[in-house]
Amino acid sequence: MKTFVLLTLLTMVLLIEFSAHAYILPLDFILSKTVEQSGKSIISVEQNVIFSEETPEGVKEHIIKEQWLIEGDKNLRLTAIGTGELKDSIKIHYLYNNKKRIQISGKNNVIKEISPDFFEKFSVIKTSSAYQTYLKELNITPDVRLSRASGTISFAIGAPSTEDLLKPQIWIDQDFFRLNKIRFPSNAEVEFSNYKEYDSLHYPDLKTVTWADKTVTIEVTKVSTKTKSTIKSFYPKTLELPSQMTLSDKGSIGQTIEEFYTRFR
Repeated sequence: MKTFVLLTLLTMVLLIEFSAHAYILPLDFILSKTVEQSGKSIISVEQNVIFSEETPEGVKEHIIKEQWLIEGDKNLRLTAIGTGELKDSIKIHYLYNNKKRIQISGKNNVIKEISPDFFEKFSVIKTSSAYQTYLKELNITPDVRLSRASGTISFAIGAPSTEDLLKPQIWIDQDFFRLNKIRFPSNAEVEFSNYKEYDSLHYPDLKTVTWADKTVTIEVTKVSTKTKSTIKSFYPKTLELPSQMTLSDKGSIGQTIEEFYTRFR
């Protein structure tokens, strides 16, 4: 009788272990399913970037309106305009071509390397090979396990963190293969949630960016997969307006906004 019980328990343990491992899919498969949801057309995205500030009167929100034109992970275009007190402080016009960010300063084009914390491209990566390249650039290893992120069970990609060290990782939803969360080597984190479907595009309505003791919320207000834009819209010669960011008189919230647009844009 004891032998039978032991054998039964052992069988149950093995079945549980097998079931757990059965859901650990190969990285190539996970990424191929993820990029299937990145859409097939040039899209436009309108969103509010919300910076919250504690004041004696309570929490005060500062909103910057962004409009993105996105061909894929290598060609993006950003217009960001401040509202309210920021109306005359933020006027940004950036082009992103592959690994370069282009803007006009004065009468000249200024070309810079895209920040390693730039995250907007991750929702629109077109191929699994490109996805794997980005993971390597972030020092995210190809290890896959199950974990929880943004309230759902996810495939966690990357070496697990330890008590003493947070490791760069990416979390992709187990059921829908949607990007849930990224942790960059800098320890900045971005969560993606409230997805909606637009034809073959699955896009998050909410993005939450955290770094150090700061949190910025991004609320998507409109997504369109039916633009009249072409690849020519991403040519540097189409960039006509200069960018300006004058926040020296905005105190600590100005510093946070400047850091965000320097580091994540």
